[in-house]
Amino acid sequence: MSKRSRRAEERRAEAWRARVEPPRPGQGRGPQRSWRPSGAVGALLVGAGAIGLVAWWLAVRPPRRADTPELAAGPEAALVAAREAYGAGRYRDAVDAYLVASHGGAIRTWEDHYDHAASLHDLTVAYRQVAGQQVALTYSSVERVTLFKRELEELELALEQAPPGAARAKVLKTRAEALFIWGLPWEAFISFRGARLADPSDSAAGRKADNLLDPLAGTPLAERGLKRR
Repeated sequence: MSKRSRRAEERRAEAWRARVEPPRPGQGRGPQRSWRPSGAVGALLVGAGAIGLVAWWLAVRPPRRADTPELAAGPEAALVAAREAYGAGRYRDAVDAYLVASHGGAIRTWEDHYDHAASLHDLTVAYRQVAGQQVALTYSSVERVTLFKRELEELELALEQAPPGAARAKVLKTRAEALFIWGLPWEAFISFRGARLADPSDSAAGRKADNLLDPLAGTPLAERGLKRR
Protein backbone atom coordinates (compact mmCIF):
# COMPACT_ATOMS: atom_id res chain seq x y z
CA MET A 1 0.00 0.00 0.00
CA SER A 2 1.48 3.36 -1.05
CA LYS A 3 1.90 6.27 1.35
CA ARG A 4 -0.91 8.14 -0.37
CA SER A 5 -3.27 5.22 0.04
CA ARG A 6 -2.25 4.77 3.68
CA ARG A 7 -2.93 8.45 4.48
CA ALA A 8 -6.31 8.30 2.77
CA GLU A 9 -7.21 5.23 4.84
CA GLU A 10 -6.14 6.96 8.06
CA ARG A 11 -8.26 10.01 7.21
CA ARG A 12 -11.30 7.80 6.62
CA ALA A 13 -10.71 6.01 9.94
CA GLU A 14 -10.47 9.32 11.83
CA ALA A 15 -13.66 10.58 10.23
CA TRP A 16 -15.46 7.37 11.21
CA ARG A 17 -14.27 7.60 14.85
CA ALA A 18 -15.39 11.22 15.03
CA ARG A 19 -18.92 10.12 14.09
CA VAL A 20 -19.29 7.18 16.50
CA GLU A 21 -17.12 8.04 19.53
CA PRO A 22 -18.26 10.56 22.15
CA PRO A 23 -16.05 13.60 22.52
CA ARG A 24 -13.46 13.48 25.27
CA PRO A 25 -13.65 15.98 28.14
CA GLY A 26 -12.46 19.34 26.90
CA GLN A 27 -12.48 18.15 23.29
CA GLY A 28 -16.07 18.85 22.22
CA ARG A 29 -16.88 18.90 18.54
CA GLY A 30 -18.05 22.48 18.79
CA PRO A 31 -18.07 25.38 21.19
CA GLN A 32 -19.33 24.43 24.65
CA ARG A 33 -22.67 26.10 25.50
CA SER A 34 -24.42 26.06 28.87
CA TRP A 35 -28.14 25.24 28.99
CA ARG A 36 -30.45 28.19 29.19
CA PRO A 37 -34.21 28.00 29.61
CA SER A 38 -36.33 29.04 26.70
CA GLY A 39 -38.39 32.19 26.84
CA ALA A 40 -41.59 30.33 27.75
CA VAL A 41 -39.90 28.31 30.50
CA GLY A 42 -38.27 31.41 31.89
CA ALA A 43 -41.60 33.23 32.00
CA LEU A 44 -43.20 30.31 33.85
CA LEU A 45 -40.39 30.26 36.42
CA VAL A 46 -40.68 34.00 37.00
CA GLY A 47 -44.48 33.72 37.31
CA ALA A 48 -44.24 30.87 39.82
CA GLY A 49 -41.75 32.84 41.89
CA ALA A 50 -44.00 35.91 41.86
CA ILE A 51 -47.02 33.86 42.98
CA GLY A 52 -44.97 32.35 45.81
CA LEU A 53 -43.86 35.79 46.99
CA VAL A 54 -47.42 37.13 46.92
CA ALA A 55 -48.72 34.12 48.90
CA TRP A 56 -45.96 34.56 51.48
CA TRP A 57 -46.67 38.28 51.85
CA LEU A 58 -50.40 37.74 52.27
CA ALA A 59 -49.73 35.18 55.01
CA VAL A 60 -47.23 37.21 57.04
CA ARG A 61 -48.47 40.72 56.35
CA PRO A 62 -49.36 42.80 59.42
CA PRO A 63 -53.02 43.54 60.18
CA ARG A 64 -54.68 46.47 58.51
CA ARG A 65 -53.94 49.89 59.84
CA ALA A 66 -56.12 51.22 62.61
CA ASP A 67 -58.04 53.27 60.06
CA THR A 68 -61.34 53.14 61.93
CA PRO A 69 -62.17 55.17 65.03
CA GLU A 70 -62.71 52.01 67.09
CA LEU A 71 -59.29 50.55 66.34
CA ALA A 72 -57.52 53.88 66.63
CA ALA A 73 -59.11 54.51 70.04
CA GLY A 74 -57.12 51.71 71.66
CA PRO A 75 -57.30 48.03 72.60
CA GLU A 76 -60.41 48.30 74.79
CA ALA A 77 -62.40 49.97 72.00
CA ALA A 78 -60.95 47.43 69.56
CA LEU A 79 -62.30 44.59 71.73
CA VAL A 80 -65.78 46.11 71.65
CA ALA A 81 -65.51 46.53 67.86
CA ALA A 82 -64.33 42.92 67.52
CA ARG A 83 -67.36 41.60 69.39
CA GLU A 84 -69.73 43.68 67.28
CA ALA A 85 -68.05 42.67 64.01
CA TYR A 86 -68.12 39.00 64.92
CA GLY A 87 -71.78 39.17 65.87
CA ALA A 88 -72.52 40.78 62.51
CA GLY A 89 -70.61 38.09 60.60
CA ARG A 90 -67.80 40.44 59.50
CA TYR A 91 -65.09 37.93 60.27
CA ARG A 92 -62.19 39.78 58.64
CA ASP A 93 -62.97 42.94 60.63
CA ALA A 94 -63.40 40.88 63.78
CA VAL A 95 -60.03 39.16 63.37
CA ASP A 96 -58.25 42.48 62.77
CA ALA A 97 -59.91 44.08 65.79
CA TYR A 98 -59.25 41.09 68.05
CA LEU A 99 -55.57 41.22 67.06
CA VAL A 100 -55.34 44.88 68.07
CA ALA A 101 -57.10 44.10 71.35
CA SER A 102 -54.82 41.12 71.99
CA HIS A 103 -51.62 43.06 71.37
CA GLY A 104 -52.91 45.79 73.69
CA GLY A 105 -53.67 43.35 76.52
CA ALA A 106 -57.44 43.88 76.41
CA ILE A 107 -58.26 40.17 76.11
CA ARG A 108 -58.27 38.95 79.71
CA THR A 109 -61.03 36.34 80.07
CA TRP A 110 -61.38 32.83 78.72
CA GLU A 111 -64.58 33.88 76.94
CA ASP A 112 -62.75 36.54 74.95
CA HIS A 113 -59.96 34.12 74.02
CA TYR A 114 -62.64 31.64 72.98
CA ASP A 115 -64.45 34.23 70.84
CA HIS A 116 -61.15 35.32 69.29
CA ALA A 117 -60.50 31.69 68.33
CA ALA A 118 -64.03 31.41 66.94
CA SER A 119 -63.53 34.45 64.71
CA LEU A 120 -60.27 32.99 63.39
CA HIS A 121 -61.98 29.68 62.67
CA ASP A 122 -64.97 31.26 60.93
CA LEU A 123 -62.73 33.41 58.73
CA THR A 124 -60.82 30.25 57.76
CA VAL A 125 -63.91 28.42 56.53
CA ALA A 126 -66.04 31.35 55.31
CA TYR A 127 -66.88 31.87 51.63
CA ARG A 128 -68.62 34.55 49.58
CA GLN A 129 -70.42 34.56 46.25
CA VAL A 130 -68.48 36.13 43.36
CA ALA A 131 -70.02 35.87 39.88
CA GLY A 132 -71.94 32.80 40.97
CA GLN A 133 -68.85 31.08 42.40
CA GLN A 134 -67.92 30.28 46.01
CA VAL A 135 -64.73 32.20 46.84
CA ALA A 136 -62.90 31.93 50.16
CA LEU A 137 -62.65 35.06 52.31
CA THR A 138 -59.01 34.23 52.99
CA TYR A 139 -56.33 35.24 50.51
CA SER A 140 -54.45 31.94 50.27
CA SER A 141 -54.04 28.48 51.75
CA VAL A 142 -50.93 29.77 53.54
CA GLU A 143 -53.07 32.35 55.34
CA ARG A 144 -55.61 29.67 56.29
CA VAL A 145 -52.88 27.59 57.93
CA THR A 146 -51.65 30.68 59.81
CA LEU A 147 -55.18 31.42 61.04
CA PHE A 148 -55.58 27.81 62.18
CA LYS A 149 -52.37 28.00 64.21
CA ARG A 150 -53.55 31.22 65.83
CA GLU A 151 -56.91 29.59 66.56
CA LEU A 152 -55.21 26.75 68.43
CA GLU A 153 -53.12 29.24 70.41
CA GLU A 154 -56.21 31.18 71.48
CA LEU A 155 -58.04 27.99 72.44
CA GLU A 156 -55.06 26.98 74.57
CA LEU A 157 -55.20 30.34 76.36
CA ALA A 158 -58.95 29.93 76.85
CA LEU A 159 -58.41 26.43 78.25
CA GLU A 160 -55.86 27.70 80.76
CA GLN A 161 -58.32 30.26 82.14
CA ALA A 162 -61.61 28.37 81.83
CA PRO A 163 -63.10 27.08 85.11
CA PRO A 164 -63.49 23.32 85.57
CA GLY A 165 -66.54 21.61 84.20
CA ALA A 166 -68.69 22.72 81.29
CA ALA A 167 -66.48 25.68 80.34
CA ARG A 168 -63.38 23.53 79.84
CA ALA A 169 -65.47 20.93 78.00
CA LYS A 170 -66.76 23.62 75.63
CA VAL A 171 -63.23 24.74 74.74
CA LEU A 172 -62.00 21.18 74.28
CA LYS A 173 -64.93 20.26 72.02
CA THR A 174 -64.35 23.32 69.86
CA ARG A 175 -60.67 22.46 69.55
CA ALA A 176 -61.56 18.86 68.66
CA GLU A 177 -63.88 19.97 65.88
CA ALA A 178 -61.21 22.28 64.43
CA LEU A 179 -58.61 19.51 64.54
CA PHE A 180 -60.99 17.12 62.80
CA ILE A 181 -61.70 19.63 60.02
CA TRP A 182 -57.97 19.95 59.41
CA GLY A 183 -57.53 16.19 59.07
CA LEU A 184 -56.13 15.39 62.52
CA PRO A 185 -58.53 12.70 63.79
CA TRP A 186 -56.30 11.30 66.53
CA GLU A 187 -55.76 14.72 68.09
CA ALA A 188 -59.49 15.39 67.73
CA PHE A 189 -60.27 12.11 69.52
CA ILE A 190 -58.01 13.05 72.43
CA SER A 191 -59.66 16.46 72.73
CA PHE A 192 -63.19 15.01 72.61
CA ARG A 193 -62.22 12.48 75.28
CA GLY A 194 -60.79 15.32 77.37
CA ALA A 195 -64.10 17.16 77.06
CA ARG A 196 -65.96 14.12 78.38
CA LEU A 197 -63.57 13.85 81.30
CA ALA A 198 -63.94 17.56 82.06
CA ASP A 199 -67.73 17.28 82.07
CA PRO A 200 -68.97 13.69 82.59
CA SER A 201 -72.52 14.80 81.85
CA ASP A 202 -71.52 15.72 78.27
CA SER A 203 -72.47 12.48 76.55
CA ALA A 204 -72.21 14.08 73.08
CA ALA A 205 -68.46 14.52 73.49
CA GLY A 206 -68.12 10.87 74.48
CA ARG A 207 -70.09 9.70 71.43
CA LYS A 208 -67.96 11.80 69.09
CA ALA A 209 -64.81 10.39 70.65
CA ASP A 210 -66.08 6.82 70.20
CA ASN A 211 -67.08 7.53 66.60
CA LEU A 212 -63.54 8.67 65.89
CA LEU A 213 -62.04 5.70 67.71
CA ASP A 214 -63.72 3.16 65.43
CA PRO A 215 -61.82 4.01 62.23
CA LEU A 216 -58.64 4.84 64.15
CA ALA A 217 -58.59 1.44 65.88
CA GLY A 218 -59.74 -0.36 62.74
CA THR A 219 -62.26 -2.50 64.65
CA PRO A 220 -65.84 -1.42 65.45
CA LEU A 221 -66.67 -1.24 69.13
CA ALA A 222 -69.48 -3.77 68.70
CA GLU A 223 -67.01 -6.38 67.45
CA ARG A 224 -64.85 -5.82 70.54
CA GLY A 225 -67.81 -6.37 72.85
CA LEU A 226 -67.90 -2.74 73.96
CA LYS A 227 -70.87 -0.44 74.22
CA ARG A 228 -71.06 3.18 73.32
CA ARG A 229 -71.61 5.63 76.11
